[in-house]
Amino acid sequence: MERLTTQIEKIKIREDSIQELKSTTSIEKLQQHYIEIFDKLQAYEVEEENDMLLHLPCELGQTLYQVKVRYTRCSAYQETYNWNCEGCDKECDSKPYVALETIRFGLDNLYGIVKFSLGKSVFVDIRDALLKKKELEKELESRG
Repeated sequence: MERLTTQIEKIKIREDSIQELKSTTSIEKLQQHYIEIFDKLQAYEVEEENDMLLHLPCELGQTLYQVKVRYTRCSAYQETYNWNCEGCDKECDSKPYVALETIRFGLDNLYGIVKFSLGKSVFVDIRDALLKKKELEKELESRG
């Protein structure tokens, strides 16, 4: 966002307003109101510049689409492939596949989604999720 406020502009507003509009009380109240608005906007801009504001990609509670690699169950133990499979004496026939799942955007997951996953494995628009799913499927296919 483009910065709209500076300390110099604030001083100029106060000086110009006082000189030009000194005659009535209602104008002084209006001037004070504008200064309060300016102060609040300036505080937000400082917070934004210092990465203290979190921009939400959608409303809380909205459905998001998550693309992830999952594994089918093996025929020997009906387990999905995981780290416990190491040392198993059976030949593993668990295969990776790409899953498209829905999740709710909420307070419990918003930081992780916004900071790490949004646009990579979590999407607001299902079309973007489907494109990512196809991309991962091609990648898995090329690995053999």
